[in-house]
Amino acid sequence: MCRTVLAMTSSEGPVPKKVSFYIDPMLDERMRAAMLSTMVVEGHRSLSDFLSNAVLYEVARLEARYNSGETFLVSRPNSVPRGRPTGSRSRSRDADG
Repeated sequence: MCRTVLAMTSSEGPVPKKVSFYIDPMLDERMRAAMLSTMVVEGHRSLSDFLSNAVLYEVARLEARYNSGETFLVSRPNSVPRGRPTGSRSRSRDADG
């Protein structure tokens, strides 16, 4: 399946929102290594740019798969659970994403 994702970052528009989250240290290391190793050829200007594009890619995939390609709507502000997750949670995906 071919997917097209547009870059989220630009010099125009609103000031980006700062967010924080927990990530497994091994994944953090892989993420930073991948970004640094490909930033010239892929055009990632920063870790924020890399992460914005990665999130956009996953959001577009989920919208296409579960919401007919439409943007999901949040019915309640601040409805996303907060805090460090308890235990080790892993999930598997089918091979084609």
